[in-house]
Amino acid sequence: MAVTAGGTPYVESSDLVANYPGVSLALANHIDTIGNLLQIVFASTSTATTSSSSTYANTALTATITPSATSSKVLILVSHAGVNKVTGNTYAQLRLTRDGTAITGDWAGNINYTSSTSPLITQAGTNFLDSPAATTALVYRTQLASGENIAQVTVSNASSLSTMILMEVAG
Repeated sequence: MAVTAGGTPYVESSDLVANYPGVSLALANHIDTIGNLLQIVFASTSTATTSSSSTYANTALTATITPSATSSKVLILVSHAGVNKVTGNTYAQLRLTRDGTAITGDWAGNINYTSSTSPLITQAGTNFLDSPAATTALVYRTQLASGENIAQVTVSNASSLSTMILMEVAG
């Protein structure tokens, strides 16, 4: 049995449950797994995706994970580099999908471009904790659309590296 800094005893899953008759085996086996990372998937791309439409289109940034339990959550960390407008007064709209269905709203709409003729290149990222309740392969992907005054926007411009990290967290 371990003891906290405050002196409170607690049972670890490595303790012999037989030594603690008041603790069930199921509880002792579960104590150390709550909140643990079970797997990490990393994906990256430097393939540019360009849009001149308000309709969302898939980018090249995608990753697949298969959760080990329906109670698991998936923490998604996305960093899109080289986000820019090519022409006109517009802004990039990005969202995250799971198996083709949007799971976030537009998370890059604040990257607003003025009517300046010079392109503005920046980075856009998001973090999202998903509760898919599945043990099948899940495909996460970002999608891009052009905002107001439909003009051309790009992600991973000039071969900039965009990344996605998926982490399965025990529930």
